Amino acid sequence: MTTEHQVWDFLLSWNAESLVFFSCTAAAVTIWS
Repeated sequence: MTTEHQVWDFLLSWNAESLVFFSCTAAAVTIWS
């Protein structure tokens, strides 16, 4: 059984990597447009 703390750790780590990916994508779109 996972605890709420473990769930939040997973979500935060996933969101952090997604944010980096999104930022790189947004930067590429800005450069190419």
